[in-house]
Amino acid sequence: MSGKPNLTAFFLCIAALAGNATLAGFDIFLILAVPVGLVIFLRDPRLDSGGGGFGLWLALLALVPLAMRAPEIGIPYFELYWLWPWKAALLAILLLREGEARWPFANDLLLAGFTLLLLASARIEEGRMVSLFGPNMLYRFFGTGFIIALLRLGSVSGWQARFALGFAGLSAAAMVLTGSVGALGVFAAALYFARESLWRMLRSAGAILLAAGVAMLVLNWQAVVDSNLISRVLYKIDNLDRDDRLVGWSKLAGSDPGWAGLDYRDLAFAWTARSPYPHNLPLELYVFHGLFGLLLAALVLASFWFARRTRWVFYFPLLVILIGSLFSGDLSDNFAVLAFPVVMAAQYRALARPAFPHPAPRSAPA
Repeated sequence: MSGKPNLTAFFLCIAALAGNATLAGFDIFLILAVPVGLVIFLRDPRLDSGGGGFGLWLALLALVPLAMRAPEIGIPYFELYWLWPWKAALLAILLLREGEARWPFANDLLLAGFTLLLLASARIEEGRMVSLFGPNMLYRFFGTGFIIALLRLGSVSGWQARFALGFAGLSAAAMVLTGSVGALGVFAAALYFARESLWRMLRSAGAILLAAGVAMLVLNWQAVVDSNLISRVLYKIDNLDRDDRLVGWSKLAGSDPGWAGLDYRDLAFAWTARSPYPHNLPLELYVFHGLFGLLLAALVLASFWFARRTRWVFYFPLLVILIGSLFSGDLSDNFAVLAFPVVMAAQYRALARPAFPHPAPRSAPA
């Protein structure tokens, strides 16, 4: 039995992964998160529900300077850039109100269905898969499905295990087709966090399926090497000194934003037509928000590191977004990453251990 789906958790996951994408001119995150928030608060209207106390309010207070500063930066390419601190705060509060953030197997089925929807509407443009989202957003959905499916392998058997393995394989192939370099980081993270699930599978009959998958990769190694993803990585390595993004990083790192940060026009020397923003979350926080932003970037990375043993399901989509934020996008895309240190500050003792906030049921990811 797959159990009933947790729709609030599912839609919060999709909302976070959607970043700054819009539908008919409306922000997809707000389209999903606001109704979810109403459901959560109508279910339990107590303001103190979800815990957090002083840690929560202190963490939210740290977002206030960012919210005040964002409209002043003068981002010319996206008029709703200023929304990201508010969206990060809203996501953090809703994640805390979700409490256990139960993610039953039925949610895996929903996520797989959404993946099939993305694939059904997909097409290849300039060698990269696009769908309802561009390739640098699209792989985040596939990467989240890949990690959750591998984690699920550690706690299911029978048809559910076969489904999880098939979902992981489909998500992995779809990630490769997006050609996004961040997919390599997601693959590495998935192998690390799902190592126990994979080891359990190697000691079961599922090892035959896993061996078959590895054999297919070996037999088709040339196709893998020639894939757009590997080709783009090799191209970037061969042209490191001419890569717009890397050259821009070098220029931005050499700037002196002080405590307050610099405006977009002050950094015109670093922007190019192909790279009009930092494409790196810590660097973006540093140049636009100064040393305060650099401190927050360090806290963001530290929060993910300290919670690395958790099995709180929302850690993983947020981790996928974090990995992508080191290579692509800006904070209007990657705002969800800033929600995690807020949740961490509110629930440190629960989130820093392998279960949040209660031991995971057998049907949850390992």
